Amino acid sequence: MSNYKASNQIELEWFMNKFDDLIKEYNGKWLAIDGEKVVGVGNSMIEASKDAEKNNCLSPFLVPAKREGWGRYYGGINEDFYNRA
Repeated sequence: MSNYKASNQIELEWFMNKFDDLIKEYNGKWLAIDGEKVVGVGNSMIEASKDAEKNNCLSPFLVPAKREGWGRYYGGINEDFYNRA
């Protein structure tokens, strides 16, 4: 069995595990995540990416910190995840 992780899989898993806390702290913002930490925040994907660049992260995992609209961004995340209360 392989220990291979797909690109950004670590970031996605961390985001999913910390989802509730991240929503409380950054609700409505875009997040740039590298590894297991937020390296940029903005009102748009571009702003979060530019903020990450200031922290020397050139290819962050970009994700919206909001509960609604997940099918639009990540259709692969199941309904139980993004509809949880």
